Amino acid sequence: MKKVTNLTALFILISLFRFSVHAETIICSGTTLTLEGINFINGDLQWQSSPDSIIWSDINGADQLTASVAPMNNIYYRLKITDPLCEPAEFYTNTKYVMVADAPDIPVLENTITWEDSIFWSWSIDSNVSSYFYSFVNNIDSAVNIGTDTSFLYSGLECDENYTVYLWAQNDCGFSDVLTLSASTESCPPFQCEIGKAGPAGGIVFYCDQNGGGLEVASSDWNDQANPNTPVDPNAPWGCSGVSIATGEAFGTGQSNTTMIVNACMEPNIAARWCNDYILIENGNVFNDWYLPSRDELTLIFNNIGGSTNQGGFRNVTYWSSSQRTANQAYGRNLITGAETTFGTAKTGMMGVRAIRAF
Repeated sequence: MKKVTNLTALFILISLFRFSVHAETIICSGTTLTLEGINFINGDLQWQSSPDSIIWSDINGADQLTASVAPMNNIYYRLKITDPLCEPAEFYTNTKYVMVADAPDIPVLENTITWEDSIFWSWSIDSNVSSYFYSFVNNIDSAVNIGTDTSFLYSGLECDENYTVYLWAQNDCGFSDVLTLSASTESCPPFQCEIGKAGPAGGIVFYCDQNGGGLEVASSDWNDQANPNTPVDPNAPWGCSGVSIATGEAFGTGQSNTTMIVNACMEPNIAARWCNDYILIENGNVFNDWYLPSRDELTLIFNNIGGSTNQGGFRNVTYWSSSQRTANQAYGRNLITGAETTFGTAKTGMMGVRAIRAF
């Protein structure tokens, strides 16, 4: 009589992972298994499967020493051997249990918290996940592994803007479908005028009135934004030489001076035209109301954001005002040293230009 004990050395070989399988095996859904009995078995063979190890069914066509299967659910396997020369005539190998795992489910969002400059997302813990990945584009190839963390803080953001992050879960069986995390930062706080701070157009505030309004000078890279091939703060002539125009020197006259100059002088690239033609788009807002400061406005710039602190990032050159002294001369001031061309400078001379605007 054959000894059944020789048949108990059954192995299930997983072709994908190449490791020896014990009494309980975990595979990924869709993986093909090779069921293999030992090669000295005699008699008729039939592989069987069962969902509960109680009710068994023959596997169609699996009547050889080896059989290939691709289980979709947790399942038990065994090999039935029928040999009329043995007693009993039917006997079975040890049962092998195979657990079928899937790629993770899509993460489940739990919480979203927003601030003016950051967004926090958190999602449910899933024991079937080994790592999470995020990306700012919907492409897993560019995703960053954050391990088992179940939250993400997106910081350094602009207020009142929408942001999107893409999230995937991963385990040994692959990646989940993508979870799209989308939220808007909190609304921007009301603007508060403060000298030396950023203005509504991204410039530097040099004057505040009692109603929350004021004046800002364009940032030091204003000309570079409009003309990338030209250094910041262009040198330009005042223009209109021989024409008596724009005589306003007082605070508040820079805008009207600039308008008069660009309407009366057809010369290109003069100081007032540089300012008048400047257009800045900041946070979706268009700012096209820039002008060349008057004599007193230029002095206020020096007093409040120029000099040794040079908060305006000025060059150590004389800057034009929009105020003429005579038909052939106009006023200017060095915004670092404070030196003013008290007796005027020829309008044909080349001096620095920096635009301002009211808000």
